[in-house]
Amino acid sequence: MHKAMLFLCGALLLASCRKDSDTPTSTPAAAAHCTALTGITPRDVMGAPMAAPDTTEWRTREPWYPVVEGLFPAREGLHWSSEADSTELFTFPNPTEGSFRFDMLRMNGYADIRVVDGDGGLLHAVDSTTAAAFIFDLAGPDLQDGELVRVYYRTIGSDSTMVRGQGDVRYAP
Repeated sequence: MHKAMLFLCGALLLASCRKDSDTPTSTPAAAAHCTALTGITPRDVMGAPMAAPDTTEWRTREPWYPVVEGLFPAREGLHWSSEADSTELFTFPNPTEGSFRFDMLRMNGYADIRVVDGDGGLLHAVDSTTAAAFIFDLAGPDLQDGELVRVYYRTIGSDSTMVRGQGDVRYAP
């Protein structure tokens, strides 16, 4: 009986460590984010850059893990835009004392936006907005000074072309 119980526990442990074949091997399957939250693109209260940008942020053709894709509503018939990476997606101020603005300049369609904490917990969700700018308040969630949050975005044009990506914001009250 003891050997059977050890065998069952071992089999369960091995099965729980199985990797999903769709998940990139460079990041664990249970990762909350597609890339690590490591830095920000600093901008002042008017949106002007204050230092060199984080080159892993605010891009337009980012691959996402299924856990991130699952934060967004399913939409059929979307295809990638041929648009190169954009400098017209950004947040400010960054770092922020509470609220920050997410700008999507020259957007011609609608956007779905998610703001999540470092563990992937959903803080804010906006679907099908046609506004080119949106303000998010981080003062309500229980965030620590210096904590990074991630903004995931997906914009969809009137012809069903899609761009998507992410960027980080530092909370510094």
